[in-house]
Amino acid sequence: RTLLAKADEEFRLRDYRLARKSYRAVLAVDAREVRGHRGLIACYAAAGEADRVSAIYEDEASKTPEDPLIRYGVGLAYTYRVPEDKWLAKAEQELKRAVFLDDAAVFPHQTLGFVYEKQEELFGEKGGFERAADQYLLALSLNDLRDDYRNEADLLLNVGNAFYNLENYRRAYEFYTRREKAGVHFDVAGRELVYLERIAKSAFESN
Repeated sequence: RTLLAKADEEFRLRDYRLARKSYRAVLAVDAREVRGHRGLIACYAAAGEADRVSAIYEDEASKTPEDPLIRYGVGLAYTYRVPEDKWLAKAEQELKRAVFLDDAAVFPHQTLGFVYEKQEELFGEKGGFERAADQYLLALSLNDLRDDYRNEADLLLNVGNAFYNLENYRRAYEFYTRREKAGVHFDVAGRELVYLERIAKSAFESN
């Protein structure tokens, strides 16, 4: 757990080279630690190497095609690729496969929610926000608060955003308020600013 926290902190400080080494150390101890895989993929993407990490996970998936964790890694890597109209569709296919292979895992549902949200936000695909809300709520129900309180906070924000996009401000305010009570600091100031604007509007529209 300490190794993972160290890697996460290095990533937050944007020392991606060091964070990549630390996430690899996490995976050397436990190759099934999904947060290690998520961090490693994010490091490659932050360094402009989303194509490279996609190839790494594609190669692994060719050896173990029924491994839901590796399938998830492929799908997650694709979400960092451009152009989005091509790669989000490919990500959706891989993430659905990961869910089919293990529907009790948190992150495939969570990332699938992100894909659906972006598909409506960027390309106007109808029903994306509803599907995103469903997947985020599923992920929230599966997440272990004691084991990953930070992801719990992320999911509360995700659900709130999905309902906000649906103009269901009462539900949005409910989840934004729960996010506030979680007491987890935002890593990105801009993200917090959007949250504060949205919780204020949701409170106003709910009355």
